Amino acid sequence: MRKVALDTGQVIQKISLPSQYFGEGLTIFRGKIYQLTWLSTKGFVYDLRSFRKVGEFPYDNEGWGLTHDDRSLIMSDGTNKIRYIDPVSFGVTRTLEVYAGGEGVVNLNELEYVKGEIFANIWHSPRIARIDARSGQVLAWIDLTSIVSKERHGDESVLNGIAYDKAGDRLFVTGKNWSRLFEIEVEGGPRKGGPETGTGLFCSWVMAELEWLAECLLGLVMLVALPFVKLVRPLADYIRPHIHPSAAAKSCPRLSRF
Repeated sequence: MRKVALDTGQVIQKISLPSQYFGEGLTIFRGKIYQLTWLSTKGFVYDLRSFRKVGEFPYDNEGWGLTHDDRSLIMSDGTNKIRYIDPVSFGVTRTLEVYAGGEGVVNLNELEYVKGEIFANIWHSPRIARIDARSGQVLAWIDLTSIVSKERHGDESVLNGIAYDKAGDRLFVTGKNWSRLFEIEVEGGPRKGGPETGTGLFCSWVMAELEWLAECLLGLVMLVALPFVKLVRPLADYIRPHIHPSAAAKSCPRLSRF
């Protein structure tokens, strides 16, 4: 476990687990760090400032991802079930089953609680599920294929890390053994969708380019259709509503940058 300076990547503080444990998800809650282990059915509690271990807690099943809301720890185990854990007794207070449409979403991995939703990595998938924390339904998908293709170097170098900076309203993602952390911005509100739908990750300039391209294509359609239309107005009147004022100086763009 490490504390790293966000702007430089410099390691400020770190501790290592004993070799018999495989460290998994962790979260900071009420001045403490809670950490899961994969197969040992045991979690650890650390003091946030000193990283000194101050406790342990048991749980059933495997330990994968961990986050929290205002009251509970929230844990995944690789199935489609998310468990809410009391941070004092460590008993399960609620179990949430996750579905996209009518299909269960399994391999829920790293978790992050963001504004009433649970963001979840899907193991070996380039997508993040945005889950309604009340119903368990997937509201939308964030497709990070373009980022994963740049960083992935092996079968297990998967997208597996989500962090939300509440104070700055910033969202970060990374992956297993990745060398970089990415700040992303997700545009558009939640929407319902099954396993094959996705919101995607959009930049504002992409949307502007798509809007301009649509105008360009409409203009081209009019140019092709004009020879077959009886002209009752000057040619410019047919074209003007469909072509962006700057379009004459451009050719149609290739959107390969997205």
